[in-house]
Amino acid sequence: MAVIGKIREQSTLVLILIGGAIVAFVLSDLFGSGASVFDQTRNVAVVDGVNVSAQEFQNQVQIATENYQKNQPEEQIDENTRDAIRQQVYDQMVNQIVLTKEFDQLGLEVTTKELFDMVQGNNPHPQVRQSFTNPETGQFNPTDVVRFIQTLDQNPEVKGQWIQFEQALKKDRELEKYNTLVTKGLYVTADAAKSKHIAANKNYSIKYVLKRYNELSDTSIVLTENELKDYYNDHKDEYKQEASKKIEYITFNIQPSEQDEELVRKWANDMYHEFKNTKNDSLFLMNNSDNGYDPRYYSMKTVPVDIDTNLFTQEPGYVTPPFERDDATRIQKLLDIKVGADSVKARHILVGLQDRTIEEARVIADSLLTVLNAGTPFDTLAINSSDDVGSGAKGGDLGWFTEGMMVKPFDEAAFNSPVGKVQKVETQFGVHLIEVTDKTAEVKKIKVGVLSRSAEPGKETYANVFQKANAFSINTSSEQWNDVINADNMLRRAGIIGLNDREVRGIEGSRNVVNWANEAEEGAISEPFDVKDAYVVAKLVEVNEKGVAPFEKVRARVEYEAKRDKKAEKFIAEMKGSQNLTEAAGKVGVQVQEATNVTFESGNIAGAGNEPVVVAKITTLQQGQMTATPIKGKNGVFMVQVTAVNEPGEADVRSMRSSVERGYATRVSNRQGIEALKAKATIKDNRSKFF
Repeated sequence: MAVIGKIREQSTLVLILIGGAIVAFVLSDLFGSGASVFDQTRNVAVVDGVNVSAQEFQNQVQIATENYQKNQPEEQIDENTRDAIRQQVYDQMVNQIVLTKEFDQLGLEVTTKELFDMVQGNNPHPQVRQSFTNPETGQFNPTDVVRFIQTLDQNPEVKGQWIQFEQALKKDRELEKYNTLVTKGLYVTADAAKSKHIAANKNYSIKYVLKRYNELSDTSIVLTENELKDYYNDHKDEYKQEASKKIEYITFNIQPSEQDEELVRKWANDMYHEFKNTKNDSLFLMNNSDNGYDPRYYSMKTVPVDIDTNLFTQEPGYVTPPFERDDATRIQKLLDIKVGADSVKARHILVGLQDRTIEEARVIADSLLTVLNAGTPFDTLAINSSDDVGSGAKGGDLGWFTEGMMVKPFDEAAFNSPVGKVQKVETQFGVHLIEVTDKTAEVKKIKVGVLSRSAEPGKETYANVFQKANAFSINTSSEQWNDVINADNMLRRAGIIGLNDREVRGIEGSRNVVNWANEAEEGAISEPFDVKDAYVVAKLVEVNEKGVAPFEKVRARVEYEAKRDKKAEKFIAEMKGSQNLTEAAGKVGVQVQEATNVTFESGNIAGAGNEPVVVAKITTLQQGQMTATPIKGKNGVFMVQVTAVNEPGEADVRSMRSSVERGYATRVSNRQGIEALKAKATIKDNRSKFF
């Protein structure tokens, strides 16, 4: 879900509407041609008879991918991000087909005149305003738009982009009109607002008898095969399912062998003298250690638990013999000793680089330093001038921090500066004016180099684990699966694979397992699949087609629910005819309970849980009235008597109406309207055949 969220945040207009994006078309080339690997006669989806061709889908994915990369140039697009982009593009293409059909039926359109006004009129579209706003002045000049359009014939590529951009604006305005149309149609009458007020605020105090279903053992209810099938046939809508496949799998973990660990020990012994005699410890550690080079100094109080404290008694250059800790072989070298504070307390003023160059920041910092030296209080200047808003509000105070918590230039300045002296320091964030306000007492501190390496599985280890997994795959038939697993005390796991899942949940890098399951037949056992740090052998246990689940696959659920209904019939028969709650409670062996603040809107009864059907019945009773017959609820059978009806105050109709209408508008803007249209559409999703 996090990847999709980021794409939605960074996507621009076309990605939102049709799976592509062009916001910065005037600044950079966002589009590139992507060759499709698919035959264009094949379709990734069919929506109400409209084909979504693999060729067009791949083209839109390519556009969206390039746009994402240009919006996030520092990020590598991994497979999870690609999957999320595909999903986003698919959703938008399907949405557009469904919406276009609806727009056509409603006669909803954006005219050429409207489009012209959105681009060159007095109130241009926000995307046009954003694209043509001068980044230096922050001003929008409509003349720049006209001048740009007049030059389009000179650059056919940019002209093509502009046409696509205008089409995106048109789609955006169509959707805006549709949402407005739907929202305006969701009118709330005064009576509806009053009813909403009553449902939320009119509350009831009750006494009730509840005979819970779980108070009668399932084994005491006997149902025939015909009764189970009759119940299933009467409730088929409750057993609808999406297409999925259930697998069971055994994981053969690839872990370092004793031979692999011995190779690391030998490496450590070989490296011992090199580490001891090297003249460049930092470079040596960066090139050879799993942990790299740590430049920090530690006191006896702050030293990490994995550092040998005996080093505090040694001289620089001392090297420990190799030792093993936390699945790694280590050698530690005392690199340096100094005396210094463990912690410092400091404050700073930041001149940031968000809206200025480093040269401009230096000039401003020098001016601020002059003001400080002239007697202006540091905290006053920080509050008014620091670009670090968080610390600036506290007079620049950063509190106490230990060595290594800040970026290196800041850290070095703070720990090497005397208390009270203001220093100017540059970091990647800008130019800082730093004043150390306090320090802990100076103590002995050491810098330690740690040469560390963990054992990794070698080729022979991989081969041995593969042979074990392969033997299990070859020698285990579908019928023997359970017996072999139980006999060898193997850990069996299960997974559900949805129609368009890319991986089995819980198995990183398991796309190959999904591909196999999509092609295999029920009962098949796979070859070993190489996933992250393991081989997996899977069995396809169950194939579920979209629609109503077959009786045998939901038999246990049908039996449970049919028995619950039988229990309800039994409890209703026992309670029926009771003149009061005490009599009803005695018949079924329970106590009379009480509850207050029962409202129609909540549907909850204290002590009983969520019982909307029972609560709905309660709201039809008058004070002192008891239900004429027992009520079948979610958790058991009820008889209820209302002891008090608490009427709400006068409704503020205008406020309630506005509240309900805002809720409707929110649901429309949150795409519930589109989802309702999609639910009515006939959509065939073929993506699993392509990806």
